[in-house]
Amino acid sequence: MGKNTRTLQSFFALIESGAIEEALELIDPELVIHEAESLPYPGDFHGPAGFVQLAEKVFGLADLSISDVRLLEDGDTVVSRSRATFTARATGRVLETEVVELYTFRDGRIADIDAFYKDTHAVVELLGS
Repeated sequence: MGKNTRTLQSFFALIESGAIEEALELIDPELVIHEAESLPYPGDFHGPAGFVQLAEKVFGLADLSISDVRLLEDGDTVVSRSRATFTARATGRVLETEVVELYTFRDGRIADIDAFYKDTHAVVELLGS
């Protein structure tokens, strides 16, 4: 297991445990997170503050749990393939979908996250636009 994979696993564990400030220390100050324009939380989010802003938008719309995480590291990139379960706050409806995220690292920190949902349309239908 590579160094970047271990960093990403630590990041996930810190987020899950609620240690957000510690997790943010693993993010490059110039981080960019890319979300599809069709989602209810579209566009690019920048830096640790952008990560928090995105999380607030997502969790404002749904409870989200991640499972079956599989990681593959190649150089400065870690590919994460996981199962995401969204439970819409407005309706209580549930959607399970696969998500692939590309994490690029710079100097041991997460510098870029590009997220790809198996069915973006289903996420939009569940959470609204």
